[in-house]
Amino acid sequence: MFKKFIFFILLAYQFCFSQEKLSQENSTFNDAVNTYLRNQKNITNQQLVEVGDSLYKSSKNDWQKVKSLFVIIGAYDSQFEYKKALDYSLEANSIAEKNKLIFWKTRTSGQVATLYAKIGFTKESIKYFDKALIYAADLDRKNELLSKSMILQAKSFVYQNQKNFRKILEINKEAVEIIKTLKKEFPNDNFQGSAVPAFINTATSYFHLEDYKNAKIYYKLALDEIKNSEALDRNFYAQTCIKIAMNELKLDKPDFNFTVYYLKKAKEILKITKDKELELEINTTEADYYRLKNKYKTVDSINIKINDSYKNLADLKIKSIEKVFNDSQNNYESEKKKSSNLIIYLYICITIVIISTLLYFYDSKRKKKHFNTILEKINNKDIFDYQLKTPLQNKEKRIMSEEKELELLNKINEFEKGNHFTQKNFSMSQMSTLLETNRKYINYILNNYKNQNFSDYINSLRIKYIIQLLINDSNFLNYKISYLSEISGFSSHSRFTHIFKKEVNISPSEFISQLKRKNK
Repeated sequence: MFKKFIFFILLAYQFCFSQEKLSQENSTFNDAVNTYLRNQKNITNQQLVEVGDSLYKSSKNDWQKVKSLFVIIGAYDSQFEYKKALDYSLEANSIAEKNKLIFWKTRTSGQVATLYAKIGFTKESIKYFDKALIYAADLDRKNELLSKSMILQAKSFVYQNQKNFRKILEINKEAVEIIKTLKKEFPNDNFQGSAVPAFINTATSYFHLEDYKNAKIYYKLALDEIKNSEALDRNFYAQTCIKIAMNELKLDKPDFNFTVYYLKKAKEILKITKDKELELEINTTEADYYRLKNKYKTVDSINIKINDSYKNLADLKIKSIEKVFNDSQNNYESEKKKSSNLIIYLYICITIVIISTLLYFYDSKRKKKHFNTILEKINNKDIFDYQLKTPLQNKEKRIMSEEKELELLNKINEFEKGNHFTQKNFSMSQMSTLLETNRKYINYILNNYKNQNFSDYINSLRIKYIIQLLINDSNFLNYKISYLSEISGFSSHSRFTHIFKKEVNISPSEFISQLKRKNK
């Protein structure tokens, strides 16, 4: 399940630069616009676009024009219309730079950088983040620190596509330290707009690194800040509640009452906002909750909702990002037509197509051969076959009698025939309870007879389980990878794909594709 960082950065950008000294005219306009930025009137995104446009037309100066554009930017971003959000952000940035609006130059550069990061334009994103940091140096001490904190948080998102969560954690903890400095140097001021996303993004980094205890600490810090603020809107609260509930279920001894309480709080806000990503996270957390409660029929019904949500969100985001890429491609083609090198360009394209086609057929043939080899190994039980080895002959290395060893080996053999290991976060303690033994003995057997540690052993069983489902029931070939990941017990789509490829030397999508062809 995708855990959001950037959501909080975009939302926080709408409040974090509130330290600027404003004229009476701009101050009144600022208060009016903030009402819509926080959507306190609960109007639709389309209505927000219309309000933003109206505010822009009624603006009396460039400061007000830029401020009103953020209403439009926020509305389009909420609908995943990144192309439109980016266009308006670039317009706001242009106005700020042209008219030397010091505060807005920093903020709009950060906004543009953030949107480029969301659509995967890393080079452009870093370029605008660096601009924002340069502009921030022109601000007074308080606003320089405030800006740097927000820019660092947003810049950390660039590393998410690389799954470099340690780097993300490092950057966000630096942002947290800046917040601490701000609170120390300016104790009478309010910095919740920056502190909340800094705490949440740090917590989410710990979550991805599976350090759930530290994640809980930082989520709690964020929640405390939100409760003490009147400026932050319900979206912050809802997203923090669902993440607290999600994280709680990852702990060794989760507090289910605690989870249910925060799930309920998030659901109450969902009724108002209708936020699709929030709905998806709520459903995913509920599925985890009922799975731990062994209520699998409820889990199955929730998984249907999850699959539909994934599809709808993916379609929205793909269409939005495609608009940006198509625009870039159209501009490129337009410039290309003006070039005298068009013939050379076409020749190169044709050559590339021919080479690509040949490589495609070669690769397809190679993949088919590799797949057939894998199937043959599965049929011959050359992989995923855990044959019990001969008990150790060296009595000095034994930690139990030969009779107990054989008894535990037989229990493990029976365990492998079941599906207890498909429970998310299935632990050594749970296995010890099922087999009526202790962790030490299980580790001993796995190390000496399976040549695996507990984590690798469970992951192997999960991959074996899902492969058998795919081979024996063609219906599973039509399910999404995310669903296969869920039912086999993996914590994420990416983790499932990584382990599958490690175990079988082929990706799950390629395995399914080849199996479909073979079944025709």
